[in-house]
Amino acid sequence: MWGAVLGGEDLLPIEPTEHDWLTPYPPFGTRLPLRWEKGQRRSRPNVYWYPSLWHWVCDLSAFELLRAAVPKDIHVIAQADVDGEPAWVVQVVNRLDGVVDRAASLIDRYSTYEIMQWPSFYRSAAERMSDKLFGLPEMTFDVFLGERVKAAFEAAGLTGLRYVTVDWTNDLSWTATARTADEAWAVVQELASSTSWPRGVPVALAHVARLLRVDRSMRQHGLLLTLVRCEVDDVDGAALGADYLGLADVATAVRSLPQWTKPTLDDVETAYLAAVGSDRIREACRRRFEDSPEDF
Repeated sequence: MWGAVLGGEDLLPIEPTEHDWLTPYPPFGTRLPLRWEKGQRRSRPNVYWYPSLWHWVCDLSAFELLRAAVPKDIHVIAQADVDGEPAWVVQVVNRLDGVVDRAASLIDRYSTYEIMQWPSFYRSAAERMSDKLFGLPEMTFDVFLGERVKAAFEAAGLTGLRYVTVDWTNDLSWTATARTADEAWAVVQELASSTSWPRGVPVALAHVARLLRVDRSMRQHGLLLTLVRCEVDDVDGAALGADYLGLADVATAVRSLPQWTKPTLDDVETAYLAAVGSDRIREACRRRFEDSPEDF
């Protein structure tokens, strides 16, 4: 997408395939002359991919941010020039252990070794990860960003950073207690936006959150993509959420979604959008909270 930088291979002190990459690559004083090969974006990024070393080359803006935000997480292999502009070859050396839920992760297992293809991180480790740029002991080149580091890069408008999206296992227990109808609605919105819920979410609250999630998806993506994106239990739970809120017509409209072939697709979408809306859901949620606050 952003292309890559090339050159300097004859100056590397160790053949990259002979280094274990779980330890810092030997630094060297020679300034690497590099050139940028454009990618599909056609614009120059702040962080370049350097395939010869499988790591990053940072321009001044990106390097200064990394040096200020995560100085202990990076190792400077060399200074470089990219088409005459100063740059730094950077390796992420921080590796966090004990943050991955192996039972929920995708791992290829062989007779004598394992390969972790996709890790799922414990939600309880989020704070420990938040201000870190890191890898995992089980994965050689994959890099992950904690929330604060990711937010810093986004706020600075820096581009080209290659990292793996964090997936969560929510190992926390439900602790939220809504004291007002507005707080109850805020909790429903947060659950509807989250892909990972804590243990022990009240059943009624989970159904209402699924109803709001389906409604958002219908308005943003339409029926077909909603049915692709949502699990069957999301639609079933959404209908139960409408039943719980006393919205019989909404429950009927939701239950009709998987039956889109009869009547037509457009008819089902039109009927749903006419019956359902977040304002109706919110008002019904408010009334239900006033009647049964213990459910929230």
